Amino acid sequence: MNFLVVDDQSTMRSLVKGMLNKMGYKDVEEADDGSVGLNMLKQKPYGLVISDIHMTQMSGLEFLKETRSTSAIKDAKFMLVTTESSKAAVLEAIKYKVNGYILKPFTFEAFLEKLKLLGIEPVAVADKPEVQAWGSEAGTPSS
Repeated sequence: MNFLVVDDQSTMRSLVKGMLNKMGYKDVEEADDGSVGLNMLKQKPYGLVISDIHMTQMSGLEFLKETRSTSAIKDAKFMLVTTESSKAAVLEAIKYKVNGYILKPFTFEAFLEKLKLLGIEPVAVADKPEVQAWGSEAGTPSS
């Protein structure tokens, strides 16, 4: 399976890509805003688009809306990542048929669970310390 990670912050793109790599997924491409991501999605299908909501050029919600209104890509699986937890933002995303939603900061385990809800299982999970969304290590899981 391949992934498209869209965020205007390179650290967040790297973090999400790293989490996907730890799950055994190596085919992960990046875009730094929604308009670049939209063009990439029009060129090639992705198993899942993971996009931040708040970006400067084209927001994640605008990216989602454009995706859903373009017949060739309207069925793309889409997860939004954000610090935004307002009911209005969630309802707007649901209106445009977002497939998943996760709030930052999040742990590797929370990210894994959200992907499982979308029917995406890890290929393999590498030995790792818990990785939180801001890149800090929380130590190894307790047994």
